Amino acid sequence: MVEHAMMFRSYIFSVACLAFSSACTAATPEAGAVQAKALNTKTVPCWFDTTRIPTSRTLVCRYVTVPQWHPGITGGLAGNAQPGLRPLQIAVVVAESATASSEPPLFVLGGGPEATTPKLWWQMPYWESMAGDRDIVVHDYRGVGYSKPSISCDVAERDARRLETEFSVDRDTVRAEDFLEHPNARKLLGSLYATCAARGKSQGVDYRAFTARQIAADVDAIAGALGFTGAVDLVGESYGTRLAQVVAMQHPARVRRAVVDGVSAYGLDYIGQQHASLSAVLDRISRACYGQPACRAAYCGSDSDSVAGNCELFEQHINEVAERLHAKPVEVTWGGVAGGSMLTQTLYPTAILSLLGLVSQTPTAYHVPALVRAFHDATEGRTERLARLMGLFGGLELTDQDAASNETLDAGLVLTFAAYCADYRTPQVRIAHQGRFRSIESIFLEHTREFYETCGHLGITETDAGLSPSERFSGAFLTISGEFDAITTMESAALVRGLFGADRVQQRVLTHGPHVATLANSGDCARSMAREFLATGNASHCTTPPLTFDSSEPPASN
Repeated sequence: MVEHAMMFRSYIFSVACLAFSSACTAATPEAGAVQAKALNTKTVPCWFDTTRIPTSRTLVCRYVTVPQWHPGITGGLAGNAQPGLRPLQIAVVVAESATASSEPPLFVLGGGPEATTPKLWWQMPYWESMAGDRDIVVHDYRGVGYSKPSISCDVAERDARRLETEFSVDRDTVRAEDFLEHPNARKLLGSLYATCAARGKSQGVDYRAFTARQIAADVDAIAGALGFTGAVDLVGESYGTRLAQVVAMQHPARVRRAVVDGVSAYGLDYIGQQHASLSAVLDRISRACYGQPACRAAYCGSDSDSVAGNCELFEQHINEVAERLHAKPVEVTWGGVAGGSMLTQTLYPTAILSLLGLVSQTPTAYHVPALVRAFHDATEGRTERLARLMGLFGGLELTDQDAASNETLDAGLVLTFAAYCADYRTPQVRIAHQGRFRSIESIFLEHTREFYETCGHLGITETDAGLSPSERFSGAFLTISGEFDAITTMESAALVRGLFGADRVQQRVLTHGPHVATLANSGDCARSMAREFLATGNASHCTTPPLTFDSSEPPASN
């Protein structure tokens, strides 16, 4: 699925993966007053086969050593740095231009937060299309990928078994998809996190230092270590869009132009506002479906409000599906494509939210009304339509759970929790919506509470908020978002414009999802805007085809 799910690694997605892959704000320095510096940098043999990367550029690999807590950059966690913390080595790859250029380098800030250098294999052509004759700099965020140390946590078998006994949860007999519905499962997860945090501390790793403020300082330090003394250009995707904003506020002299693609606004509680994001997009899908005769006839019902232009039956079905799945989960068997095996999955209320969020972010967004109808049929015992759609999408890994007996907490997911806990807990802005999807809001709010409980288990109890743009920032942003993207919404992009000012932010909205690297339907348009903006500081408007919702019966999956 799209790299993204990035950003949609909210509690709803990531806590399931973790289960089975085992108000004080201190005064901060004036934005830009502190320059982050690397402790050391050295060129090393690349950790991958450079001949496999689709580029003619010379690839140079380095490790840039940085402190866990950059001096003077602490945010709301000021004064909490512990002595004896080990320095961090950040894995950096520079794709050097074959010709000299007067243009600044292009720094790629990936999503997640997760490793970015592994994406060289398939995203290099996209980055090159925007970079032109300039160097491209890619790095793995602290704690993940090839950066050292990894903050993954291998829980010892004896500890895991002891916790299972204490909380009466047997991972070997409880089905993976049922694990999180077990009444004591989240208590077990909390203890696993606490064990992981204690182990990290004993190894000189403080999870509270894995925040956007510190990662942004890494970017500044990497630029300096590579010899770039002035401003650079940034392209951020998903979580990288939020990071780009922090770099611009914290190190304003370091940023010339930034393309932020699939926008997460700084100051927005991404976890707590997911119900609002999804509701706002479903409002738009409801009105758009009503405006298309075939979609209106198939999914809106005869009682639809012709004055408001809302698809009433579509909205009713969403609320009913969430409520019914909460009362009684549904099993659906799908597969058999090209001789593949059949799979049976149990669908809980979060399944429809996960699927709607992911599908709306891709060119397959035209299936959303059909998906809602299929889910509704499934809650009434008719699963054939949903099975066919899931076969069409490859299931989209609705439950993404392989084995409940694996005790490894993946580094990318641990970093996601550590970063989100510190960065998102103090909302400064909110997303407006009509409040028509009551069941979605109740489900999200429950998981928001559970997410922030996890923060406590990791030892993160304070926030890393409070930044604002400096008058010293003279750069510019281009925001790219999708009209029907429920994960990183056009509302979030508008918040970035409100934060930095209309004179500093050009906002562009596409009819499909935002991720310019992976979406075929909007990729050319988005790439052309990004390329023009990075070259000239201005992005011309381009248009993408209107989204026509599918009102036909989905094809058979076998």
